[in-house]
Amino acid sequence: MVFFTLVLGAVFFRASYWQVIRGESLSIEADQQHFFSLDIPATRGEIKTIDGFPLVANKQSYVIYANLHEIGGNPKEVAQKITDILVGDDPSLATDSAELAMLGNDMEKKLSLPNATWVRLASGIIETTKEKLLQLNISGLGFYQQSIRDYPESSMAAQLLGFVSEGKTGVEGNFGLEGYYEEELKGRS
Repeated sequence: MVFFTLVLGAVFFRASYWQVIRGESLSIEADQQHFFSLDIPATRGEIKTIDGFPLVANKQSYVIYANLHEIGGNPKEVAQKITDILVGDDPSLATDSAELAMLGNDMEKKLSLPNATWVRLASGIIETTKEKLLQLNISGLGFYQQSIRDYPESSMAAQLLGFVSEGKTGVEGNFGLEGYYEEELKGRS
């Protein structure tokens, strides 16, 4: 009977500890695991002519990032492999060997940051470049999709259309139609 009472008392004490003493903090932890807020950004609206020809459209591209705790290999070698593919697909990134070396050094510095967990390496990457980078099988290298503005007629109507730039709240229209119709074009997240 004494043993049964001690076991029952221990169970009662432990249950009251979890429910009364730690109850509030455990409830908060449970809410954080079950409920979260996720902001899904709106796609910026397109500008078309009356017959449906796009003057300003959205083009899908990718952002390359690295999870520094999972990245495999020497940062210099990894940076060199990534830089070679990026420059091979977009020669405007580095027009001579000095710019190529600078791009590689910048990438190596990002991959060697001591207190960082996640680092953005490059943006505006097209699908074929993403596929080439995936073939490298570098652990810790990831991608997420982003939308960038595409002006099919290049700068033909630049003064009329305006342009977008990175602002305080994301991409913002500047001047021309991009600026005038900013509220309509930006959409709601």
